[in-house]
Amino acid sequence: MSLLAHDGQMKDAYWQRLGLPSQGEHLLGLVRLGFPFSVWDYLISVFQLTSSELRAWLSISSSTLRRRRQRGRFNSRESDQLFQIALVLVHASCLFEGDTGMAKGWMDTPQYGLGGRRPKDMLATAVERQALLTLIGQVEHGVLS
Repeated sequence: MSLLAHDGQMKDAYWQRLGLPSQGEHLLGLVRLGFPFSVWDYLISVFQLTSSELRAWLSISSSTLRRRRQRGRFNSRESDQLFQIALVLVHASCLFEGDTGMAKGWMDTPQYGLGGRRPKDMLATAVERQALLTLIGQVEHGVLS
């Protein structure tokens, strides 16, 4: 099995653990409908996050989070953001061959390729998340940054 095939299988396994498809019509429908609240709990569990970290990245208050928990679902904007955050976390974890502890350590460490910023401080906006995905891709392909 090639490393690329292994990486693809690992990413698929993360998406399954999160209860989400990684692409396609089903994902589009889920984002429009709003992710079930269980995605929040899975993200925290799978990637060893705190609720306050995830709330900050999603830019929602405690009271809004409580309402989403009661309703059982996020709105489409929040679901889109949750997916983008999960995408970065999946790629970061796969960078470390599925070792979420190592990925979390990398996310907590200032990175030269990000101008000395910590990856975990760059998950709140689409532009920052794209910069993280670009850096992860560069590291995966051995490009020094």
